[in-house]
Amino acid sequence: MSSNSKEIRYIPAWMKNIDNYKDQKLDVTNNKNVLKFNGITNYAINNCQIMQFASEILEQAKNTKKCYGYDQEWPVKWPSGKSKKTALIQICIDHNTCYLFHIYHLQILPTIFINLLNLENISWCGVNIKNDFIKLGKDFNINLEMAINNIIDLGSYLNNVLNFERHLRWSMNDIVQYLLKKRVDKNKIIRLSDWDTPDLSPNQISYAATDAYVSLLIYEHIKSLE
Repeated sequence: MSSNSKEIRYIPAWMKNIDNYKDQKLDVTNNKNVLKFNGITNYAINNCQIMQFASEILEQAKNTKKCYGYDQEWPVKWPSGKSKKTALIQICIDHNTCYLFHIYHLQILPTIFINLLNLENISWCGVNIKNDFIKLGKDFNINLEMAINNIIDLGSYLNNVLNFERHLRWSMNDIVQYLLKKRVDKNKIIRLSDWDTPDLSPNQISYAATDAYVSLLIYEHIKSLE
């Protein structure tokens, strides 16, 4: 390519006419269109379980580069809308295995868990998860510089691979609908529910695992387009 040539990037057609795009959204009553994690969810609610599951993931990732789906949940204080401390970390290592770590009532995160997050050969993929890691670092006064450096922001990744305008912002549902012709159930009642209790409901556990799982699906799909 000539040094004088200019890279051309563009905006997806649906983003130019957002009203038409919204009109064409998938049938929300059709469960076949909804992505949901149906594998094994390992749920840790105390230090021993967190250390055990972190060790399992470290063993799985040993000596090889990995990319895992990642997300976080935290409760919101009403009526101020102020975010409270990080309550839950979700990690999906493959299509059949997700880990949920409930950390809200911990004062200090186990060292092995911090080492897992900062492991050099693990990349973390998700939608706008950089701020999640920054929040986690502040909440527990820990250094997550390596983890932040290893983030794959799926919106930026998609823009780069498909040559879209770099400034475009994507929600998870937008990416899922655009790439996979599916949707994610982002039920507001569940999203804003009480994540601070370790006694999470089956709906909360499913919602949380699905977010990390879908992040991994999106990453794999974009990677296949490179």
